[in-house]
Amino acid sequence: MLARADELVLWAGAVKDYALAAALQGERFPGWKVVESRSVRRFTDDAEVARRVNRAGKDPFETKLLSVAAKEKLLGNKCFSDLLSDLTERPAGKPALVPEADKRPEVDLPDVSP
Repeated sequence: MLARADELVLWAGAVKDYALAAALQGERFPGWKVVESRSVRRFTDDAEVARRVNRAGKDPFETKLLSVAAKEKLLGNKCFSDLLSDLTERPAGKPALVPEADKRPEVDLPDVSP
């Protein structure tokens, strides 16, 4: 099943996409209904929002540090490396189960043999 899991996920997604498209065209599926998904509020006019918040005496913008990738693009590879390599790390990624043919090295795991 692991070898076919990604394929099954794609197939299940295609089934869901088909069913939603059919339901939007009026087809009914017993036990299922079409609803609005969660939505996120947004402003319709960012410039006007900024003006009104400024008039209220507040700063409408936030300042945050650029991402590692954005800093590297801003500075160029050499300058980035010279200035920030000692402050940059690559944490371990989330474990993933992949076929043995995958080129990435295997993670050292504790031995759980009986």
